[in-house]
Amino acid sequence: MVAARAQAIEPPGEREDLWIIQEIARRMGLPWNYAHVSEVFVEMRAGMDTIGGIHLGAPRARSAVTYPCEQVGRSGPVGCVHRNIFPPPPAAPGSCPRT
Repeated sequence: MVAARAQAIEPPGEREDLWIIQEIARRMGLPWNYAHVSEVFVEMRAGMDTIGGIHLGAPRARSAVTYPCEQVGRSGPVGCVHRNIFPPPPAAPGSCPRT
């Protein structure tokens, strides 16, 4: 499941995760300069078909989609992650492994 939620508490420490990750990337020579995590998600969607249907709008208390979600309104099959065993057996693309 993928669910966007509002921040519950202030994170501990002096820096937010996005700042830390960008600083590591910059020190590795990557030109990362995101103003907000939503910009990262937009870039992720451009390169990952499996999250193309997920949008990070205003967080809602009971709103979630099942991964993968390639189209808006068409979540993936429920219960595909960790059925009765881990790791799950290989499955055909787009299907849910049955155990």
